[in-house]
Amino acid sequence: LSLADGEEKRFIISVGAAHKRDEIDSILKTALDFDIADDGFNKIKERWENHLQFCQVKTPDEDMNKMLNIWHAYQCFTTFNWSRFISYYERGLDRGWGYRDSMQDVLGVMHAIPSMARERIETLLKIQCSDGNAKNVYFPGTGEAAGGGRSDDHLWSVYSVCAYIKETGDYEFLDKKIPYYDEGEGTVKEHLIKGLEFTRNNTGEHNIPKFLKSDWNDSISAIGKGGKSESAFVFFQAAKAAKDLKELFEHISDNENYEWTSEYYEWCRKEYPQLWDGKWFIRAYTNEGEKLGTDEDEYNKIFLNPQSWAVLSGLPSEE
Repeated sequence: LSLADGEEKRFIISVGAAHKRDEIDSILKTALDFDIADDGFNKIKERWENHLQFCQVKTPDEDMNKMLNIWHAYQCFTTFNWSRFISYYERGLDRGWGYRDSMQDVLGVMHAIPSMARERIETLLKIQCSDGNAKNVYFPGTGEAAGGGRSDDHLWSVYSVCAYIKETGDYEFLDKKIPYYDEGEGTVKEHLIKGLEFTRNNTGEHNIPKFLKSDWNDSISAIGKGGKSESAFVFFQAAKAAKDLKELFEHISDNENYEWTSEYYEWCRKEYPQLWDGKWFIRAYTNEGEKLGTDEDEYNKIFLNPQSWAVLSGLPSEE
């Protein structure tokens, strides 16, 4: 392009595909039409403005405003769409949606797209098994699932479902029947309860949930070898889930399940003091029954997750 001083020129670069060669001319007319391009661009802007409007924060710090109002929302939406895929082009065959990852991702978009979040929750609940445990990966390309046997996956759904109901007031969702991956079906409520039951039915020597194959922190999954290790993180995670469900069941006057979750939470209250190490909560018991994350250990003194999740669980005193 040769431009004179102050001159402007517009052009369109278009990349496309056609099923047949004789379709190309008509497609090109659309693809290279300035009015259609402008209209498409405006629709994209309108879609994003609509998505961002649900949460706008005003602080004295402009950089923080941009992060919270634009980039954080953009990242949460992108993560919701792609989960932990390793490619923007391959979607759903080689590496699918992680159960725990995607159940967490819906929390970041719940305020803006609750109906899409609900659809994702339903899809993931379908790969939970009838014993309460969940497969850990779902392949959108085939509808199949793989893995399972981790100690934390099935518990994440409690927070997602509770967040959805708090946002929408859609209490009927709790009674929707959703199939289990192996056999049978259950209501959303039954899926959540079965997850908590699985955790309590799989405890170790200290009556703490077993670590199993992994407990969210895959980098320490090696301590799960042997089958006897126990996870303090999953213990507090289950306590938080029981607490949330207890509040939900009380709110909807589901007395039977309120009593059940209350008893579950009291079990957590009874057991948690043994995880206190004098200064902080330990991370786990190893297969040999030793503490991981203790002041007695020179190299593995403190892990963050048991501390934050202990606070979230509401179990410890303020002191």
